[in-house]
Amino acid sequence: MDLGAAPDQTIWRYAKDNQYAIVTLDADFHEFSLLWGGPPLVIWLKCGNQPKSVIKEILLSNRQAIKGAFSDPEIWCVELYS
Repeated sequence: MDLGAAPDQTIWRYAKDNQYAIVTLDADFHEFSLLWGGPPLVIWLKCGNQPKSVIKEILLSNRQAIKGAFSDPEIWCVELYS
């Protein structure tokens, strides 16, 4: 499914239905997690637009926090900073 131009609510529903996390720079998904709870888990990158290599490094260096959030039903959003 191509979600590149999909509305945020469609992406949210797709992630929820398919047990995916949402990795985003967009604060809207954090707000959804406050309104609707989880799942899906939102991984909110607070680093501005960066090359894929920087995003990859941020995600890999925070993998323990991300794994922990997946196993804790009370955590719906993980904020990651560069």
